[in-house]
Amino acid sequence: MHDNQTLTIQTHVDLAVKHTFALKATAAYYVAVGSELELQAAIAFAEEQHLPVCLLGEGSNQLFAETYNGLVINMAIKGIHCLEESNDSVIIRAQAGELWDGFLQVCMQNQWHGLDNLAIIPGTVGAAPVQNIGAYGQEVSNAIVAVHGVNLKTKTTESLTHAQCQFAYRDSVFKQRLKNQFIITAVDFCFNKQATPLISYAPLKQQFNNQSPDFLAVRHAVIRLRQAKLPIPSKLPNAGSFFKNPVVSPELSDRLCQKYPAMPSFPQANGAKLSAGWLIEQAGLKGKQLGPVAVYDKHALVLINQGGATLADVLVLKALIVDAVHKKFGVTLEQEPLIVDQDNSLQIKAG
Repeated sequence: MHDNQTLTIQTHVDLAVKHTFALKATAAYYVAVGSELELQAAIAFAEEQHLPVCLLGEGSNQLFAETYNGLVINMAIKGIHCLEESNDSVIIRAQAGELWDGFLQVCMQNQWHGLDNLAIIPGTVGAAPVQNIGAYGQEVSNAIVAVHGVNLKTKTTESLTHAQCQFAYRDSVFKQRLKNQFIITAVDFCFNKQATPLISYAPLKQQFNNQSPDFLAVRHAVIRLRQAKLPIPSKLPNAGSFFKNPVVSPELSDRLCQKYPAMPSFPQANGAKLSAGWLIEQAGLKGKQLGPVAVYDKHALVLINQGGATLADVLVLKALIVDAVHKKFGVTLEQEPLIVDQDNSLQIKAG
């Protein structure tokens, strides 16, 4: 262990227990930060030691290489408070280390609405804007007002407006221009005080048979749907949806729909969004096992670690899936989880 002013930095830490895919992985250095002051101290330590840095929340969307020769910073800054309130709405600031569904439960208790459909998505508040998490017709960007954090190039705190975050489907500026350059410390959300349940997504709509549910009924329905098809990471390690639902051109969508009339297809401004899970299943890979990694037999969009898997094992199965789907449909799948290694880290530059 190293004491660095206010920090206790651990060495040679097992990361298998710190991310939901539970891959065999070890970090050279590890520290949990509970304040922005501690975060700045951790950045300073990495700078002094010329270390790459990985930010870790609940580890629900990360794939770790077996050896990470850098500093893993566990974002543990907590806190939820109201910034502004009117008769109709409220602006809430949540710190990055808050667990996502714990935050949503606080919102439910206070009747702050707008993201009710994102129940029990694993991860933290700070990770939510990066991926622009979404489910059952809602995306987190629908409610985000601003994102706050540390710019690693300037070593200063910055606040980005909703527009500056450049949100898109499972995408944001944090995966593009600011990739590996920005550490999110807090997020501001605008919520409605009146609930307007959103049940337009077909599987959710079917739960209510043309009835008008309240927001609690919607939450419970979302939980039932997710638990019916997605494995619990503590029982079957996984990273949730492994592939993005691909958006294809109108021409390719039309050709595929003619050939496969049952294929789910959702119109988009630039084409059509297809179901990656359906494509994988139709390619005959649902339940496919390759060493310690497998395609989940209840949902082909999820890969599971059956014990002792490494990143290399995952990438072999991923390549097989991508190749099979492309050969059958002409569609190239893109993975959702982020690979964490020395080449894909927050690079803290000295000076």
